[in-house]
Amino acid sequence: MNELVYFGALGGLLPDILRLVTTLRTGKMPDYLKTPAFWISLPLLAIVGAVAVWLAGATTAKAAVAIGFSAPEVISRIAGQTTQVNRGGAEGKLSLLDWWKF
Repeated sequence: MNELVYFGALGGLLPDILRLVTTLRTGKMPDYLKTPAFWISLPLLAIVGAVAVWLAGATTAKAAVAIGFSAPEVISRIAGQTTQVNRGGAEGKLSLLDWWKF
């Protein structure tokens, strides 16, 4: 079971790794790599993936990576969302994170 938790942590890192590879293919370095939030969230997502595998009780490495990927993927997508949301007034536009805080 201990080894499977490591596979879950790897799965937790996959969303950001895939997003980084996709961005690097455009030929420019993403700005978010310079932010402390990215470097703080990266190990947190790995921990979420590992905990999800531990709680789910995965029995194979493939299942552990899948579970580790899916749990933090949802969190990562929400946190990484930069879509602008218009509140419909003079207040202007907010990011999706600001919307959830509102």
